[in-house]
Amino acid sequence: MHAIIVILLCLSALQTQPNAAVVVLKQTNVSGLLSGSGMATYDDKLYACGDDDPYLFMLNHQGYVEDSFHIYKAQSKSDVRISKAIKPDFEAVAAYETEDEKGLLVFGSGSKALPREVIVKLTDLPHNVSITTYQVSTLYSYLKRKLHIKHADFNIEGASTWDNNIILLNRGDNSLITFPLQDLLEYLNENDTEIIQPDQYFYELKTINGHSSTFSGASLLPGTHTLTFTASVEVSNNSYDDGAILGSFVGMIDMHRLTDKTPTMHRVAADNGWFTGKIEAIELEVESQEHYIFSAITDDDDGSTRFLKLRYKK
Repeated sequence: MHAIIVILLCLSALQTQPNAAVVVLKQTNVSGLLSGSGMATYDDKLYACGDDDPYLFMLNHQGYVEDSFHIYKAQSKSDVRISKAIKPDFEAVAAYETEDEKGLLVFGSGSKALPREVIVKLTDLPHNVSITTYQVSTLYSYLKRKLHIKHADFNIEGASTWDNNIILLNRGDNSLITFPLQDLLEYLNENDTEIIQPDQYFYELKTINGHSSTFSGASLLPGTHTLTFTASVEVSNNSYDDGAILGSFVGMIDMHRLTDKTPTMHRVAADNGWFTGKIEAIELEVESQEHYIFSAITDDDDGSTRFLKLRYKK
């Protein structure tokens, strides 16, 4: 039913949108979700996290909250932002499935020691949920050392799975990191980094007013080898601090052509010109012969979260 509603919404809005490949069809505020930063689809529900929110939220496809799960025990209040100094900086959510289990992985960015070097695993959603938190300082340190990433350039912003591999998008150097999903799950159980042999690919992303965009979210188009990603332009001296937001892009990477350094990217437009929000996560809603409809969320660095419907013209 939600697919029919989205198609009707799209048809009714087509004439009012600018002639751009990606346009915002609808925007609504997500009540309760602070600083939306990551999202994944699991059993036809959307699960979204905020970078300074202690809860993971289950949303329907119109962006309304249906349930929430307490994933950061250091703070219990659901309406208070975790301070920047101690927040886990949850930036990415990936749905996964193996022969033995399926669930969600919520990633701290790793942009700061200890508080942000964390992964939360949720299984048996939504009614009998099991939540396990892992300190992953050894994993993040290992990835930086193995891939020669400077500490200041390590900032995980997107995550997904493909062909039994985990995919991580690093904002600090616009790179894609991938390695077997099973190795990650074994690391979480055994804390052995040596089993992980990552590959890394670098990308040249588009700019706005001379400022380069950086990765902000990721999801795999279901049943394909195409990674959809979001990238935003934030005027800042580093990948840690917030800055003025100039706009966002939606792009696609062919997972069979990871060495192509310039992926397809389109700047996001709205009915009054270019969209100037920071899109942090994206998930496919429905596909037709002419376009994709995506659900997305934004983090505008003021604690609020917007839920978007985007039309991506093929």
